[in-house]
Amino acid sequence: MEREYEFKWAAKTPRDFKIFLGALRGLARAGRPARRGIKDIYFDSAAKYYSENKISCRLRRENKKFILTLKGASEIVGGLASRGEKNFRLKSVNAAAAKKEMLQFLPDKNIKKIFTVTNKRTVYKIKKSFEAEICFDDFFINAGGRKRRMFEIEMELKKGRKNIFKNFARRIAGKINLKFAKISKVKTALSML
Repeated sequence: MEREYEFKWAAKTPRDFKIFLGALRGLARAGRPARRGIKDIYFDSAAKYYSENKISCRLRRENKKFILTLKGASEIVGGLASRGEKNFRLKSVNAAAAKKEMLQFLPDKNIKKIFTVTNKRTVYKIKKSFEAEICFDDFFINAGGRKRRMFEIEMELKKGRKNIFKNFARRIAGKINLKFAKISKVKTALSML
């Protein structure tokens, strides 16, 4: 498993994206934005293997490509979330084939869909003494027959030293009036079931 480090801020509207981007531009040069359409399907097994072991089992479709991700539980300290994750790039070209292909990587193969997240994501890349991605997420959670729209800002360390990344995130946090997200997309979806 690789280790993922990221800060997340809860946004109320897309206007918060502009406020964050303004604060970011005062501290770093952001690359051109990339727009991505993402659909995430989260699974658990009939025996609840993944939820009981605090593992998120996610199949992501992004730009006609599929990635299976297994993520451990997040540890959040001072707004910085860290967790182990393992990604498997799948060769499948449609969702049905991807669901079959992903089974080879799963310890418990008797899986069922529990919820979905459909996301319109805008991504900025920054390079300083570290590399990071800033993601503005405008997404819908579909869980338990209910649908909920949310907004979130995510800044993920891609390369470099964690302490420099942390200090940079705290400098941005000091310039904006947004709170760190306290609940993840997964926990929000599970509370809707």
